[in-house]
Amino acid sequence: MTPIQLLKTLAVVALLALGQVLFKIAAEQIRTGSLRDTLVSMALNPQMILALSIYGVATLLWVLVLREVPLSRAYPVMALGMIIVPVIGLFLFKEPLSWSLVIGGVLMVAGAYIIAVR
Repeated sequence: MTPIQLLKTLAVVALLALGQVLFKIAAEQIRTGSLRDTLVSMALNPQMILALSIYGVATLLWVLVLREVPLSRAYPVMALGMIIVPVIGLFLFKEPLSWSLVIGGVLMVAGAYIIAVR
């Protein structure tokens, strides 16, 4: 994977991580009640709309990445999102971070590096 291809792939990861954070913010604001009220609350939530838009852009960029990079090399980089999102959750939402997540994250970063850069 060239540096530009890696950068594009990491941009997809960053966009998806941002979308996840916005989904969490939207989830905390959604009114509960009847199914209809919940769905309307979700559909009109600005963070939900923005998250879905970001996911749309990320999907388009991902398709462009896959035009140039084999799926077997690009997809493991996506695992970085499983590290980025919990770290953001720690700082923004005060969610706990376990040692198993830290150790697993280090292993995932090492694996993604070996696969993407080889």
